[in-house]
Order: sequence, then structure tokens, then C-alpha cells
Amino acid sequence: MRPGSPSDTPIPWQRYLQALLVFLLASLASLSLLYLHQQQRQAETDQALRQQLRQAVQRFEEEVQQAQSGNAELRRLLARGAEQAELEQLAAQLLTRHPPIVSISTTRKLRVNFIYPLQGNEALLGLDYSVNPEQMSGVERAIAQRDTVLVGPIRLVQSLNLGIVNRTPVFADEGNGELLGLVSIALSLQDTLQRAGLLDLPAGVRLALRGVDGQGEHGQIFHGEASLFRQARLLLNIHLPGGQWQLAADWPQQGLTASRESRLLLACGQLLALVVALLWFHRRRPRSRTVFSSRPLPLRQLLLGALLLTLLPIIAIGGWLAYEHAQRAAEQISRQLADSISERTQDQLQRFFEAPRSVLALNVEQASVDLLDTQQPDALLQRLLLQLRQHPLLTFVSVGLADGQYYAGSRPPMGPDRGLRMLHARPAEQMQMQIHRVDAANRKGSLVSTGAHFDARQRPWFKAARHNGSMAWYEVYAYAIHDQEQAYATLGIGMSAPLHDSQGRFLGVATADIALPQLSGFLAELSEGTQALVFLLENDDQLLATSSTDALYRRQGEQVERLTSQTSDNPLIRAAGQALRDSGDSEGSLHLQIDGQTYHLDWRPYVLAKGPRLTQVVLLPDSQFASAMQALLHNTLYLGLAVLALGLLIALFVSDWVARPLVALNHWAAQLAAGQWQASPPQRSPVREVSDLARSLDQMARQLQQNTEQLEQRVAQRTAELQQANLQLAELSRTDALTGLGNRRHFDEILADEWARAARSGQQLALLMLDVDHFKLYNDHLGHQAGDQCLKTIASVLQSCARRAGDHVARYGGEEFAVIAADCDLARARQLGETILSVLATLGLPHPHSPLGRVSLSIGVAVRAASNQGSAGELIEQADAALYRAKQNGRNRVESDA
Repeated sequence: MRPGSPSDTPIPWQRYLQALLVFLLASLASLSLLYLHQQQRQAETDQALRQQLRQAVQRFEEEVQQAQSGNAELRRLLARGAEQAELEQLAAQLLTRHPPIVSISTTRKLRVNFIYPLQGNEALLGLDYSVNPEQMSGVERAIAQRDTVLVGPIRLVQSLNLGIVNRTPVFADEGNGELLGLVSIALSLQDTLQRAGLLDLPAGVRLALRGVDGQGEHGQIFHGEASLFRQARLLLNIHLPGGQWQLAADWPQQGLTASRESRLLLACGQLLALVVALLWFHRRRPRSRTVFSSRPLPLRQLLLGALLLTLLPIIAIGGWLAYEHAQRAAEQISRQLADSISERTQDQLQRFFEAPRSVLALNVEQASVDLLDTQQPDALLQRLLLQLRQHPLLTFVSVGLADGQYYAGSRPPMGPDRGLRMLHARPAEQMQMQIHRVDAANRKGSLVSTGAHFDARQRPWFKAARHNGSMAWYEVYAYAIHDQEQAYATLGIGMSAPLHDSQGRFLGVATADIALPQLSGFLAELSEGTQALVFLLENDDQLLATSSTDALYRRQGEQVERLTSQTSDNPLIRAAGQALRDSGDSEGSLHLQIDGQTYHLDWRPYVLAKGPRLTQVVLLPDSQFASAMQALLHNTLYLGLAVLALGLLIALFVSDWVARPLVALNHWAAQLAAGQWQASPPQRSPVREVSDLARSLDQMARQLQQNTEQLEQRVAQRTAELQQANLQLAELSRTDALTGLGNRRHFDEILADEWARAARSGQQLALLMLDVDHFKLYNDHLGHQAGDQCLKTIASVLQSCARRAGDHVARYGGEEFAVIAADCDLARARQLGETILSVLATLGLPHPHSPLGRVSLSIGVAVRAASNQGSAGELIEQADAALYRAKQNGRNRVESDA
């Protein structure tokens, strides 16, 4: 080929850049087409899922309506006074006709007198709805609407699974007379959802349901995650008898390579872009060279420029992505933590507010069967104090009699002394409030204070119970104790219910009360260590409790002014309350800027059965995670700069290494061109340099291999260390840190295993529950360090006495211990308890405030032959009952369940 022809002309570097640009543009075009195709497919998928969910919701409504038709049939039978045989016959037909039905019941007035099937549902027979607020709210709705309403979901008695109940009232005189009773048909929620197709959805589809008792948008979440309602692709209303639910659904967005077809199209698009770039690169070059006649660039500058053009965009994009990722991660972690705190708080609040209901229901039931004798004040006070001890979340358990007398057990909500108090106002003291301390046996102690004249009939809780006629929550009110220590100078809220004896005579009003500081302390414990602010608002925006120390009310003489979120001293509460009012939604979450700092705000409703509607608010600062995210961002930027600096150094070295032999060859060629034929050629020929480069690459590969092997060894070593640490952590999670015994979690696992093993082998299983006598006095007077040492000593005694292979010792909680003895009869179990008492007595640990003068134990023993029909929980209950008898019979003894 003739020298100087166009084919011999070197290809300029601009052509490479042009080809690269063409490839990028063609790739972008193919990706855009693929994105449009994927969006169309996604829209088709979304439409199909929406249609499937709508059809499933319609089937669910039909399932509930079919069950409702059974309510109408049973109502007709009940209205004409049908015999039980007729009811059982129809109930059996309904269960056969509609499989999701799990039970059918009827009531006489408000007490259940018929249940089908009876087996497994015995606990429902005789249930009085008037003392069960969770049931009574649905009953009242049905009576008010005089038609069928849906109640629930609620926990079914026979399975503890969620169920829904169609409840229909039955009235005399064809619906115009008095209430005869109710018809209730309970359905399994799981089975009903399954039959409707709401649980058989494509993978990745997530569902959430809310609307307890058909309250729809304002109801609580009972299936799925609450966050789904804030990001759902689809919201549907489920129309039910007397109300509606709301369903939220979400499913993942398909990516560009989500399917095999998409990956194939992407590969074809990239291949086409490569072909277009190659065609552009090899197009016919023009004869004129004016375009590329600029001065050639040195090789070193060309390499450095190419490296900068490559690395700078990568580092910039990487830094931006790291920043965005850090921001999203901080927001996501904040949102997840806020959701976790909200869900945990809601769960714990349910337990907290269950305490007044359970105590009140017990007293109402006892009064109805003449077990609550209001004519024996001392026995009544003992009963109230015992109930208060069993429910440490309560402030008052009290009874106001029909003539105004007042008797109560109380836990002072204010001041340093939180020991239990006995309160009474009775004619013997001219109805003046008397406040006494009590000892550990609930006996009256010293007089603390004498208050003003007190008439229970004038108190808000008494009036609320008389007005409601059944168990219900009363409004927040100021205590009227007026004690000298000001231990009751605060507000409270609770439940009250009228008391009637077996003849229906009105005895008085029982109440179970919670002081607002007690509720605030409970919220503070729940949010401890999270920097979160948790508070509760009533419907009228009044503060009910807060995890901070901010005031909930102001006193002006005898007047009490409740604070709202607007008038709170805390600017965070004021800002959060304003955000809730601006939103107008009953629940939600958002990010809020307060004084230049970002907070995650989460709020959701909490409805008390037969009580007020509350709003639970969680405010969590993002600054809790900002430092870690900033450190991650800084590390990413530093790493990018380090990579850039290292790249430049490598580029300098490589360019010099590559340019040096070329310069030598050029110098030698110049010498030859000048006629210096004696010039020696370079020491290394181009072939030799290629071989050297190959050897260098080989050495580099070996070095990389060695580094990789070293890295794998280090990773394996770190993995083994991590596994060992995880094993140690798992062991620590089952060990009590103070005594070294197994903790409550370990106890539950061992008891379950031993129960299952005993059930298989037919052996007996023994359980000893041990409680340190007068341990609170020991702690109060000798100090917690001495108390901890005492517990350690007792743990050592238990380990030394329970040495059989089948014996397991655990710390059950506080000053309580438990011993599990496999294959052990009652005599041997009692002997083990006596041995423990004997060894502990031999040690003679001094206890100045114990009647024995030394530390002692009360031991309850229970022995059962394990079976598949029983449960380990029953064994615990028997041992706990025996322990209670040991305490009642004087302590420092062993009592058994038989």
C-alpha cells in the first residue's frame, strides 16, 4: 500500500470519544424503549391485581352476608320461643352450610344461655356482656340500630384465633317490645379471608386490614402493617353489616430486568447499540484532514486526561448516590423505629388499659353471686388491697356504697413514698377520709392523714356508673383525697361499674383508676433509650399522658386546667399537635422540621372500649441516626479521593513506562534518519517489552491471587469469630446476669421441652416455685447490693440441691425462682423443697426485718403427669397457687397442689 494513503493515517483520539458517545446515546434510546415497554406491562399487571382484589373483596362481603342470613333464621326462632332442640338443629345446618362458622350463640337479655357446638365453647356459656366492654360495645350498636351488626375481629374463645361475629338483637312484639336477647354467629376470619381469595394472592402482594367493629377508616389495624395504609397502591372499602372495613394493598414495582423477556430485550438493545457505534467508528473518513490537524497530544497527557474523564464522573455520581442513600437510610431507619415504637406502645397500652377492666369485671361478677360482702368492710378492704397488689399499674381499686361510704386500696401516684394505702370514709369517722399505711399482709398500719368529708355518691366515677348502667370509662377528674402529704394532688382516669347482688339490689359502684402520672411513667419506660417523645391526646386535643416530664395540667386554686397540645410547655408537643390538626387524618406519618431539626412524626388512633378515643403520637428525631449517616458519607468521599489520587499516580507510572521504549525507538529512528548507522538499537525490542508486560501481568495476577486467598482466610476467620460471638450472645440471652441461672426465657423453653418429653414417656413432671420471704423489706433496709448478694446465695443453694440430670434451676423473675424436676413424684419434690429450706436455714443469712431473723423461702410444689391434652401453663398455675398458700400459711414452708 502506498505510504501516505488514508488507510495509513493514524486514527485520532476524537474518533474513539465519538464512538463512545454514539454507544451511550444508542444505549439510552434502547433503555428508554425498554422502560416504556416495562411501564405498559406494569400497568397491565396493576390492573389485573386491582380487579382480582376487588373480586376477592366482593366474595368476602358475600361470605359475611350468607352467614347473616342464618342470624335472621335464628332470630325468628328465638322470637317465638323455640326449644333448644330446634335451635341446635338449625345451628347444625348452618355450620354444615357455611364452613367458616365456628360457633352460634344466643342470649337471654345479655347473658349467653345457648352455644353450639358446646364442646370447646363452654367458657362462653353464662357470659354476661354487660361486664365485658369489648363485647358490650358491639351489643349496644346492635340494640341501637335494631339490626344485625358486625363485631370484631375478636379473639375466639375456642382457638384464640381472630374471628368476626354477626350480632342480631331480638325484641318482643315483632321488634317493638323489650329486648329478649341476641343472636351471634362467629366466623373464623382466617377461613373467611381464605375462601374469599384474599390470602391466595401472587407473591409479593401485601395486604392490611383495619376497622375493628366495622369502624373502617377510623378503626384499628388487625391484619398487616399500619405503614401500608400510607403507601398503598390500592385502598378498598369492605361493606359489612352495620359498618365497613378498609383494605390496603401494595405490590413491588417490576424492574427493567424483572422478567426473562426484559433481560432478553435489554441484551438485544445493548448489542444493537454496540453495532451502531462500530458502524460509526468504521465509517469512510473524509480526505481532508483539517478536522484532525490539531497538534497531537503527548501520551502521558492523553492517559491522564482519559483517567480524569473516567474517574471524576464516577466519583461525583458515587458521592451523590452515597448522599442520597444515606438520606434515605436515615429516613427509613427513623420511620421503622417510629413504627416499631408505635406498635410496641399500642400493644403495651392495650395491656395497661386491660388492668382496670379485668379488676372491675371480677368485682362485678363477685357481687352478682354475693361474694363481695359490703357489710364486712375489713374483708372488703383486704380484697381490694390484694387486687391492687396483683395489678401494679393501677392507682385505685375502690368501692363506693349506696349510702356514700367509701373503701379503697391505693398506690400513691405522687411523692417518694409509694407504699400501699388503705382508704375509707364511713359513718364511724363522720365520713371523713382516713388514710392508713398497710403492711405486707394488707393489715392496717399507721394513720397517714385525715381528709375532708367524703361522699362517694358525689364523685364523677359514681355518677358515671349510675348514668351508664354498665361498666364504662369515665372522664379525667381531679382526686378529692386532700391528704397532708399531697400524694394524691393529681388527676386520674379509670372505669367504674354499678354493683348488684344476686337479687338485683344496687350495692354501690366499683372503680379501678389510673393516675395520669402513672400512665406517663409507663410511656417513659416504653420509650426509654430511644430519644422518642410519646404522648396521648384525647378527642378534644387534651393531653392525657406524655413520656417527658412536661405538665399535663395547671392548678389555679381549686380549679384545674387541662393542657392541650397547643398550650403545652413543650415546643415539640405544640409542633406535633399543629401538624396533626393540619393533616386532618386520624392516623399517618410525616417528617417535620422543628427548630431546624428533622423529626419523624407517627400518630394512630387508640379506642378504649366503652371509653374515649385517644390518639397515640410518637415523635422521633432523625439526629439519632444523622451522625452515622454523615460518617458513611464522609468515608465514601474520602475513599473516592483516595482512589483518584492513586489512579493519577498509577497513570503517571504507566504512561512513563509505556512512553520510555517508544521514545528510545524514536531516538534510534532519528539517528538512523540522520545517517548514524552505527547507532545501537534499544536494549529492549517491542516484542521483548510485550513479553515483559505479559510477565508483569502474570506477576500481578499471582499477587492478586495471593491477596484474594489472604482475604478469604481473613473473612473465614472473622466469620468463625462472629459465629462464636453469636453463640455466646445466644447463651447470654438465656442466662440471668445476676445469678448465672437460666432466665425466664430459658425457663419457658426448658419447661416446654420437659413437658413434651414427659408426655411422650408418660412420666411425672414436678415444678417448684420459690419466693424469697419479705425480700422488699430486705432490699429497703439493707440495700440493693445486699439484696443482689442474697439472690446469688440462694441461686447457689438451689444449684447445690437440684443436682439430678433432670433438674433445672431458673430465675423466674425478681425474687422468684423455679426448679423443674423431670421424672419426679410429689414426695420427692416436697423432699427437694424441704432440703432447700434446710440448707438455706443452715446458712443463716441474717434478715433483721423477718420474723425468723434470717432469710427464708416460700415454696409451692406442683406435680403432674404430662399429657397432650394438658399444658405446661396449668402446671405453673398449680405451683403458683401452692406458693400463694405457702405465703398465706406463714411462709418458710413447702406447700403442694395435692
